[in-house]
Order: sequence, then C-alpha cells, then structure tokens
Amino acid sequence: MKKRTTSLLLLALLLLSMTALFGCGKEEAADVSIELGSSDIYDELTRQEAIEVIRDEIAHWDGVELHRVAYMGDEAITDENLAWMNELGQANGRPEFAEVIGFTADYHTPKDEEKAGAWKPDTEMTDWQFWLARPEGGDWEVVTNGY
Repeated sequence: MKKRTTSLLLLALLLLSMTALFGCGKEEAADVSIELGSSDIYDELTRQEAIEVIRDEIAHWDGVELHRVAYMGDEAITDENLAWMNELGQANGRPEFAEVIGFTADYHTPKDEEKAGAWKPDTEMTDWQFWLARPEGGDWEVVTNGY
C-alpha cells in the first residue's frame, strides 16, 4: 500500500512539473479563431508563424483576451507597405526588411481600469491591425499595430 501511494505521489509531482515546464504558467485563450485565408505569396506555415508572433505579443498585454486573428490577404502585401515598415524600422534602428505581412485581430480589453491604460476598459476591439515584417532570412516581428 505504501509503495502504491508513493508511486501515485511521484506521478502527480511529475505531471505538475511537466505542466509548469511546458505551460510556463501562461494562460492562453482556448477559443481564438484563426483565419489563415489563402495566399499565393506565403504558405500556410509562414502565415501561422506570423500569427504566433501576434499571439505572443498579445499574451504580454495584461488582461487582454484574444478572440480572432485573420490574414489581411495578399492585397496587403505591397511595395508601399514594405516601404512603410522600413521607414518605421529605420526610426527604431531595425535592419532593412525584405517582407511584410498584415493581419487583423479582435480582442477584449482588460476589465480593470488600471490594467486598461489608454484603452476603454471592458471593450471589444475589432479589426485591430498588426503589421509584421522580417529581414531576408529572419523572423517575423510586429513593427506596428492599431487602427
């Protein structure tokens, strides 16, 4: 009986440690709608990688609950938008970008006024734009976001 109790206790500790190790204590909304759309420019994996960057960004916004992320479509991939990303990037000392991609997101602002900051508390934000860019062979990064 003692052996069985010890084994169960060790199993429970192992499961808890794995949860802490792989979950990193970060809660993530389970009901996030991802709309990859279709693209002749970027494959599905590339679009998913960009969405993960957005999800990571929003995960750092205390109290914000993400509901939807949607690819803007190939029509947003223009030389003008790439030039805009490079203009913003140069102002912040970033390397020259070779690619640009755009998404919209819907999320809910924090209910707590102090956490909401400049946002109106407890409000659904829709079609918030996220513009990402990456240098040749580099990773996606959020260059700007907003309406």
